[in-house]
Amino acid sequence: MAPRMNQCIDCGKLFSAAAEKKLCDTCLRSRMTREERVREAIESEGLETAHDIALAVGIPLDDVESIIDRLELPQKQIDPETLCARCKRVEAASGSPFCRECRTALDQEFGKAARMLEEKIAAAEKTQPAKLSGSGMSAREALEKKRLRTTDQGHSNFRR
Repeated sequence: MAPRMNQCIDCGKLFSAAAEKKLCDTCLRSRMTREERVREAIESEGLETAHDIALAVGIPLDDVESIIDRLELPQKQIDPETLCARCKRVEAASGSPFCRECRTALDQEFGKAARMLEEKIAAAEKTQPAKLSGSGMSAREALEKKRLRTTDQGHSNFRR
């Protein structure tokens, strides 16, 4: 009976192995070494974010995140790190998908867009001061009402 051949899921090399084995010996040793380095960074050095761990142990961030998911850590010691949705370079600020720098840049861009919209509305109202259908409000009044509603909810991105 010929030995069973598997293909390593990491390097693609064919190897003779038991049915359940998915990694060749070289890749298995490498994975175990990387997992031990990550575990040590967490337990000995007290690192808490995947980004910090990746920097400390010299392993790509994607690999560190994958290792963290596989490791059985007491009470999931790692806080899931969320990189900024815009720049993908730094950790997002608490309660936001963006870092502070990107949040500020976005707020400025939203402010510019709001001012441009207000200017277009003002110009349009000068030529045709039509009311929005069914509301009895002009476009400027509707925008101001929305701005007040958004501000009351604590989500205003408009700056004057």
